[in-house]
Amino acid sequence: MTQWGKLASASRLLRRTFVQANSPHHARAFSSSPHPSESFLSGTNNVYVEEMYKTWSKDPTSVHKSWDVYFRQVDQGAVPGEAFIPPPTVQSGVTPVARSAAAAVNASTDINHALGLSYLIRAYQSRGHEVAKLDPLGLDVRPSLPELDISMYGFTEADLDKTISIPKNLYQYMHISDREKCNWIRTNLESLVKKDETKAKKLHILERLAFSVVFERFLGNKYNTTKRFGLDGGESLIPGLKYMIDRATELGMEHVVIGMPHRGRLNVLSNVIRKPIHQIFKEFQGTHVDIDKYSDEHLADWSNSGDVKYHLGTSFDRTYPDGRQVHLSLVANPSHLEAVNPVVVGKCRAKQFYLGNDDVADQKVLPLLLHGDAAFSGQGVVYETMHLAELENYDTGGTIHVVVNNQIGFTTDPKNSRYVRTFIVL
Repeated sequence: MTQWGKLASASRLLRRTFVQANSPHHARAFSSSPHPSESFLSGTNNVYVEEMYKTWSKDPTSVHKSWDVYFRQVDQGAVPGEAFIPPPTVQSGVTPVARSAAAAVNASTDINHALGLSYLIRAYQSRGHEVAKLDPLGLDVRPSLPELDISMYGFTEADLDKTISIPKNLYQYMHISDREKCNWIRTNLESLVKKDETKAKKLHILERLAFSVVFERFLGNKYNTTKRFGLDGGESLIPGLKYMIDRATELGMEHVVIGMPHRGRLNVLSNVIRKPIHQIFKEFQGTHVDIDKYSDEHLADWSNSGDVKYHLGTSFDRTYPDGRQVHLSLVANPSHLEAVNPVVVGKCRAKQFYLGNDDVADQKVLPLLLHGDAAFSGQGVVYETMHLAELENYDTGGTIHVVVNNQIGFTTDPKNSRYVRTFIVL
C-alpha cells in the first residue's frame, strides 16, 4: 500500500460511524476560513482530499501547485503530515503580536465549528432517517427534531455557502453491534453511484410496471365485486422483485423461495412466478381447470390446493436468455398473514441441506419474505422467525425482507398502530 493509501485509510477511520442516513432535507455546506495551524488532514476533510488526489492522479496540472507538490512527496514516501509545504503568508501592516491574537481567536472559532459540524453530521447519521419523507400522500406529518437544527451547534445562515440536495433514501443500522458489519454497510452505501440505465433497460422496467398496473386495473374492472386483495398503490413492487431476482441469479442463486400475505399475491403469481393467467381468471369465475391436461401440454406443474385464490402458491422454472436458470416458488399461505415465515426459511434450509449443507449451498438459495407494514410490526411470528438465524442448523445465510406500506393495517391508521418512528419501511 502506498503512503497515500495509508493516509486515505487512516482518514476514513476518522469518519467511521454506525449509521448512514440520507435525509430528504436540503443541507448546506459550511464555509470556514483556513487557519495556518489547522491541518487539512482532519477527518472532516477526508472526502475532499481523496477527490483532489483522484483528480491529481489523472492530471497533475489540474490542481493547485501546492497539491501537486504535496501528492508527489507522499508518493515518494514522505510522511503525510510532514509532506505539505505551506506558502509564505504576507500580511502587510499587521504586527506579529496582532497576528498571534487574531490566530488564537480564529483557531478557537474553527475548533468550535469543527466540533459543531461533527456533532451535526452525527445527528443526521443517527436520527436523520426519522425525518425522511416516505409518504407520497403527505398524511404522515412528523415533528421537526431539534438535533437537526444547525442553530443547536452554534451555526447561522451566514455559515452556509451552498445548497446540497440530499436524496430521500434512508439507511438505519445503528442497532447492529458488530462493528465489521457496520463498516461494510457504510462503505457500500457511501460508494453507491446512481446508475445511468440504458434506454432499453428503462423501457424494460416500464414494461414490467405496466404489466403490474394493467393487471390490477383489469381485475378491478372485470371482477369489481370479488375479493382479491389488490396491489393498488404498491405496483412498483413487481419490477422491484423481478430486478432483485435477476440480480440474485447473476450472483449465483438457483432457488428463490417467496412467502407473502394476501395483498398483491395474485399480481406476484401472474407477473413474477408466471402462473397461467387464464387459470387465475378461472378461479375468479369459480370454474374448473384441468390442471393435469395443462401440465402435460406445457410441461409445468401448476399445483392447486383447492383453497381460495389469494391463499394459493405455485412454482416455476425460469430460463434467462443467457442460459442461467432459477427455480421460483411461492409458498401457500393461510389467513394468518405471517404464518408462512418459518415455512419459507425451513424450506430454504432443507434445500441448502440437500445441496451440500455448506457455504456454497447457502449462496444458491434465497429466502424472500414480503410483509405488510402493520403485520410486520404487530405479529410475533416475524420476530420469532428472525431469532432462528443464530441457531446452529437453522441459519439460512440471510433472508431478504420487503415491507410494503400501503398506509393501513386492516382498519388501523399507521400513527395508531406503532409507537416508535425508527421502524424501517421499504
